[in-house]
Amino acid sequence: MKLSITTLGCCEWSLNKVVGYFKDIGVKGIEVRGLSDVMNPAEMECFKKENAEGTKKYLRANGMKLVCLDTSCKFDDDEMAKKSITEGISAIDVASEMDIPYIRVFGNKLPELDDDSRDEAEARMINSLRELSDYAEKNNVKVLLETHGNVCNIENIKGALEALSEHKGFGILWDIAHSDTYYKENIEEFYDLIKPLLCHVHMKDHIRLPDHQKDIKDIGEGEIPIEKIVKMLLSDGYDGYFSFEHERKWHPELSEPEVAFPKFVEYMKRFED
Repeated sequence: MKLSITTLGCCEWSLNKVVGYFKDIGVKGIEVRGLSDVMNPAEMECFKKENAEGTKKYLRANGMKLVCLDTSCKFDDDEMAKKSITEGISAIDVASEMDIPYIRVFGNKLPELDDDSRDEAEARMINSLRELSDYAEKNNVKVLLETHGNVCNIENIKGALEALSEHKGFGILWDIAHSDTYYKENIEEFYDLIKPLLCHVHMKDHIRLPDHQKDIKDIGEGEIPIEKIVKMLLSDGYDGYFSFEHERKWHPELSEPEVAFPKFVEYMKRFED
């Protein structure tokens, strides 16, 4: 089982501190979402062209791998989509330079099925994903659509899956929390839909609230059927990373990384052969 942790829970840390701490707790994968309080990958010192080779050498020497580069790209409206295309291309350039296989993007939030603007919004999302995926494929990177916002149920994600199912530059990042707010224990149908394109998984936990809301908890302290999900993935031969997304950047009430990160590693050990 391959474990990674996103730096969202420790985005004030330097890359050196991340590498040292992750190595100490037995995690070899780093998902980048902020370093040294810088959120834009193109502005991170360790990823700038003059530093790229040194950073890659340092990571190799420590047995660490950058597994995904997370962006804020989303396609809610036309103006946001245009900005996100630019942001996404920049992130793909960084990922390609740093040998990072994936960038993460959001579909974010589609209008309801009976809303007249839905078709337009869905087409914008799909066209934007296709444009980024075309560019990513040429640069040996994949664009991963995270199951996020309301693009985390069958009705809202199936259009993108159908349109891009054969695209080599496109894949899915399954955030188990967002889909849980819709499906709870009955996750199989959704999982079967995304499985052919699944590349990466975000691990987290929460208590369910009404209207698809959630109260985020440390791993193992909520209601998400994590054991069922992990065993289902492993039995199907999933060989990607299980990546802990500790959202302390947005939810400072959560545990400090020095508490939450080792807890995640210990929790996941129960699923090893």
